[in-house]
Amino acid sequence: MIMHGSRAWEMLLMVGLLSSLYLTVITYFIDRRERILTLQENRMLHSLFKTFLIIACIFALVLIQPAWLGVNNINDPNAWANPLGVMDYKYVALFTLVVIGALLLMLDTIMLGDSREAEWGNLSGVSRPAAVMAGILGMWIVIVMGYVRESARSPWTIYKVNPVPGGQAYPTPVPISRIFIVWAIVSAAALLVFWFTSKVTAHHPEKAEEV
Repeated sequence: MIMHGSRAWEMLLMVGLLSSLYLTVITYFIDRRERILTLQENRMLHSLFKTFLIIACIFALVLIQPAWLGVNNINDPNAWANPLGVMDYKYVALFTLVVIGALLLMLDTIMLGDSREAEWGNLSGVSRPAAVMAGILGMWIVIVMGYVRESARSPWTIYKVNPVPGGQAYPTPVPISRIFIVWAIVSAAALLVFWFTSKVTAHHPEKAEEV
């Protein structure tokens, strides 16, 4: 049902978020050390990182391709197969994205290790929001993964033991929109706490007296 049935959109949402996370992290790696990568001795490495991003974009598009087009169910006679939605292609795409991520981390650690320490915390204008977006996408993936798991065993809370309260069978007892609203409220509250804490800890009255 989740791979080829009426709930296949859930799996496409999962791999869509995963693809976005990969591209965001790669963008972060490319741009966070722009001051280092744009140096003459690192130009080739900078070009390689950009090539990785282009390859990742291509395979991310392959990963989010639906298996069929035209209707909501693959068993419908009006459904027609998507040539780019073959499962074997998705395995190759996922493996390629993992390899690119590993190569980026290895090259960044080995070849830019010494220079990176001098630039610690000095993020560029693009890498800072990319880092924030990577965290948000990571949380969204966890939310959708839980939603997929719950809808996979619907209408059971515990498969073939406890039914979903109220008899609601599809897709889950809690709509995904409500799940995201709760996530937004909790995230906003957490950010407010961190912001308030940073303001309090940044205030040092003893230093003001010294001045």
